Amino acid sequence: MESTYESGDVYPVSEDTELLISGICDDIGSILTLVESTKRCSLLEIGCGSGQVLYETVSHLNKNNIKCIAYASDINSSASTATKSRLKSLCFDVLTADLVSCWSASHVQSVLNGFDV
Repeated sequence: MESTYESGDVYPVSEDTELLISGICDDIGSILTLVESTKRCSLLEIGCGSGQVLYETVSHLNKNNIKCIAYASDINSSASTATKSRLKSLCFDVLTADLVSCWSASHVQSVLNGFDV
C-alpha cells in the first residue's frame, strides 16, 4: 500500500496533540500503578507523527524512575525519522515501520505481546 503523505510531511504538534499529552500527564498515576512492581514499561505508539506524545510520556515516566522501552509506528517514513530524532535525546532506539510491516515481522510480533501502554 502506498503512503498518501508527501516526503517530509509530518503531522505537526497541534491542539489535539497537546490534549492527548495533557490527558496522559493527568493520568500518569494509573500508568505508574500498572508498572510499580517492575519499574519498567514498554510503550507502543501507532501513528507517531512528530513523536511528541511518546517523548512526553517517556519523559514523565523517567522522572518517576521508570525505565522505558519505546516503539513507534507510522506509515510515513518521515514521521518515523522525526520520532527517532526526538527520542534520541532520551537515549532510545525506536522501532519504526508501517503497521502492516510491523505485524508481519516475526521478531516484532513476539515483542508486541508484552506492551504495558
